[in-house]
Amino acid sequence: MIYLIDPRNTTKPYNFELLWALRDLGIKYKFLGAMPRKIENPPVTPCNCFLPLTRGILGNQKNLAKFIANVSQTPEMLLGWLNFKRILKKEDILHFLWVTSPSIESIILPTLENKVKNLIHTAHNILPHRNRKKDYSLFKNIYPCFNHIILHSKATKKEFIKLFPEINEKKISTIYVGNYERFYKTHDKTTENDAKKFKQRVFFFMGPIKSYKGFDVLCNAIKLLKNTDFKILIHANWKSKDEHFIIHSKPLSYQRLGLLYRASDIVILSHTKVSLPNSLFESAYFAKPVIASNLGVAQYIVRDGKEGFLVEPGSPESLKEAMVKALSISEKELKSMGESLKHRSIKKFSWKSIAEKLALIYES
Repeated sequence: MIYLIDPRNTTKPYNFELLWALRDLGIKYKFLGAMPRKIENPPVTPCNCFLPLTRGILGNQKNLAKFIANVSQTPEMLLGWLNFKRILKKEDILHFLWVTSPSIESIILPTLENKVKNLIHTAHNILPHRNRKKDYSLFKNIYPCFNHIILHSKATKKEFIKLFPEINEKKISTIYVGNYERFYKTHDKTTENDAKKFKQRVFFFMGPIKSYKGFDVLCNAIKLLKNTDFKILIHANWKSKDEHFIIHSKPLSYQRLGLLYRASDIVILSHTKVSLPNSLFESAYFAKPVIASNLGVAQYIVRDGKEGFLVEPGSPESLKEAMVKALSISEKELKSMGESLKHRSIKKFSWKSIAEKLALIYES
């Protein structure tokens, strides 16, 4: 049996697209992770042996419930793993789509090496964005346990080998990410008429406000801009008195996220460190051009001046220059860039191709 594992369903759009594609190929698997109860055409039936209690509590937005969920999550994960190990067979394949709790997986994974034939991991990011000192040592213990590691770009692979030279390069594959067309066609419940319109050109910065997202880079770039006739739409829990910012702090479901993308003209992805920005493929679905740092997957999808603009990571000056270009070109040109990004993501990054590559790894 092939088990695809992501207890929290952390990379939801990616997981859904992958599961649909594998199902279309006729590959039999079980997905162990949180699955929304109300969804049209789900790729799998809900089956989360790791966090059934915690996921139920997290569905409740009250602070007390969230606190209980955070406390219960670690022991529930550990108990889930102990129960799951009992049913495993030698020929099973465990494909981790996300390492949910590194402190637990660093203990569990070494015990699985002789229990099952193959352990596979898709590393969306080499290390978590949270920048905890212990993460490197945890993943230094985790990565050698896998028979195969999947990364999303050649640049990420180079960075991975530099960080973990002890990992045999033959164990590493590069498989790009696919478009999010099917996920958003299923989830998105908004139209162009639903979105608020603005007189000024609108840049969209998709939160959270964290250092790896390059928000400070954006703020410094704004200070360099002489043209003030623009707005920055932000989806994050943040406050500002700057009149340039339009802040939407309330959570939006995938069904309603299109309201923000459709209200914007161009999306800013000013990451200083990233491999796979989900917002890049969301931008492609909503046909919005991007200003993206020349990092990770973005540098292979976005052609400078055609699907948006590429900028130097961490450079306010470079970001400012790209914003000046975006402000100087016509609405028609921006729309054409967005359509090009959508077309390119569909044509060049199909899930059928990704599923076929994965199938070869499973078979080998």
